[in-house]
Amino acid sequence: MIKEIEVKFFVDDLAPVRRRLKKLGAKFEGAYPEHDFMFDNRRGDLKRRRETLRIRKGGTLSFLTYKTGVKAERGFKVADEHQIEISDALALKKIFEHLGFKAVFEYKKPRREYWKYMGEHVTLDSFPFGKFAEVEGTKKRIRQIAGKLGLEFSRSSAKSYRRLLEEYRKSGKVIL
Repeated sequence: MIKEIEVKFFVDDLAPVRRRLKKLGAKFEGAYPEHDFMFDNRRGDLKRRRETLRIRKGGTLSFLTYKTGVKAERGFKVADEHQIEISDALALKKIFEHLGFKAVFEYKKPRREYWKYMGEHVTLDSFPFGKFAEVEGTKKRIRQIAGKLGLEFSRSSAKSYRRLLEEYRKSGKVIL
């Protein structure tokens, strides 16, 4: 289990962030589409407890992730994260369904870029409802990286992409 701390920064264009990452010597780790499946039981117990059970298929890798204690702390999303690599995402999805879980939400990221900078993860994501630079690390490092990349906390969110997408589908706009 790790303590996951992250912030999503809304940006108008990913290109300037990408250029800054390159100029600062960040290591590009790859880019590929991702497909996420969020599971819950019929009663919605996981969502009610603010827990996440997710299968992520991206590139040649797939992961099972379970998050607990998900909360916003002064603009940072914080959670206890348990994650393992899995070999067959679709087979595990079928197992979950046979156990009474169902994929209650799914979404695709057309392209997700992975970068490593100052020992932390920076991802660049593009959705129909916006472009985001997500920084994951300690709160101190996130602040430092955001400053070096020109990312503004006034245009950030501690919400999950699931929640942002749900709000966008309901209102037609992103509510940070």
